[in-house]
Amino acid sequence: ASALALRPRALTVRAPFAACPHPSAPRSMQPSEHRAELRLSDVGNRCQPNQIKNLVAPFIGLGDVAHLAQGAPPPSVFPVASLSMRLVDGSEVALPGPDAIFEAQQYQYARSGYTPLLEWCREFSAKHFPAPAGTVRPVALHAGSTDAVAKLVEVLCNPGDRVLCEQWTWSTPVDGMRAHGVDAKGVRVDGDGLVPEALEQAIKESVAEGKPPRFLYVVPNGSNPCGTTLRADRFRRVYEACAAHAIVIVEDDPYWWLSLEEDAPLPGPSTTFASLDTAGIVVRLDSFAKSVAPGFRLGWLTGPAALVDAFNSASSTSSHNGSPFAMVALHAILEHWGEAGLHAHVARVRGEYRRRMRVMAAAADEHLGGLAKWSVPKAGMFLFLDLSPSGVSDSREIMAALRDHRVLAIPSAVFSPEGEASPHLRLSFSQASDEGMRKGVARLGALLRARKDRVGPGEEPVASPQAHKPVRVH
Repeated sequence: ASALALRPRALTVRAPFAACPHPSAPRSMQPSEHRAELRLSDVGNRCQPNQIKNLVAPFIGLGDVAHLAQGAPPPSVFPVASLSMRLVDGSEVALPGPDAIFEAQQYQYARSGYTPLLEWCREFSAKHFPAPAGTVRPVALHAGSTDAVAKLVEVLCNPGDRVLCEQWTWSTPVDGMRAHGVDAKGVRVDGDGLVPEALEQAIKESVAEGKPPRFLYVVPNGSNPCGTTLRADRFRRVYEACAAHAIVIVEDDPYWWLSLEEDAPLPGPSTTFASLDTAGIVVRLDSFAKSVAPGFRLGWLTGPAALVDAFNSASSTSSHNGSPFAMVALHAILEHWGEAGLHAHVARVRGEYRRRMRVMAAAADEHLGGLAKWSVPKAGMFLFLDLSPSGVSDSREIMAALRDHRVLAIPSAVFSPEGEASPHLRLSFSQASDEGMRKGVARLGALLRARKDRVGPGEEPVASPQAHKPVRVH
């Protein structure tokens, strides 16, 4: 008989998937001393805990319970009896016993995720993004940052509300904001990330328009598409500007792991908005997509209790915080690695991205001198080019030529919350082979050189968020 067939039928209601406390009513985030009063959206206030899950919660831990409530399959019908994974270092990881196999295949009966993985994330956050003294930040798993940001928009914003973003930012969340009727507005960035003075002005203007921002969406490390990293001294100013107006900061930090500097600490930088958060305004999103693999579709968030509670309620009617199978498998890998193994894995991942970045930067030095401006990124996977030296004012203008030259790159207007034209172009060094990167950059250089020769001297170059710095290839 299989291990699952021998598994004793549960006489105790177990809690492999973490239960969430009942939210207090009303569903708003009330301030304590020095804590901001934050408002949920109409949807966020209407979100209620899953009724069946809350009926089950009081039975957790009780013995000799007759299971007559839940419409869940019995373990005897599940197809998987064991699962092992061979990692790239040759080591084997197996799911730890029939209980884990069972949990991987069963419905998730509470909203915030598989308890062992949730505890791993809670301990990791406490160590690397410690909350200020006297504050407690709940943790919830999410089904990838795309899903997490979409749910945060849902529970924080009503149609017509304003959200502030970086001048160029990850396009998928902005697409979701637009679909939700949210007014997304970009804030100026430079080579050191978001400009605090520009943020303060954007907040002032939004308030004057009667549209106080509901939240600031920011990618502080290796931002997509700019590749910039927020300078350490700017974290405090950005945080204080938002705290003064009770504006939530959604700190989406998937590239936290992917520092490209040789001496960067493992597993990531110590400066975060979450660690500054005495006012209870920061929701931090972490992801396993760049540190392990995006196919797990898993990450975690920390933030104010009522907001995390609303997020979990929204998840209970949709993605349920991710796939239990992925949660159990991922946790088995993390446990197999331990801290030392995780650090070794992150160091290997960083090394590969660092090598790739140097290949692309060297190709840019060789083929794009006098045709573009750029900075070497400190984190992430993108090189952001300013093509104004070639007479380009809107990088969308060259898309047909890029197709003719068989070069696929992304114009900056895609990443602008307002669809603003600019001469910038995003190149990724994460996917192409070394030869593919060299070939693509050479073709881009030929295209720009021909255009520059044909058009001749144009207008004054458009200001770039990044000034070109010499690249030293090691």
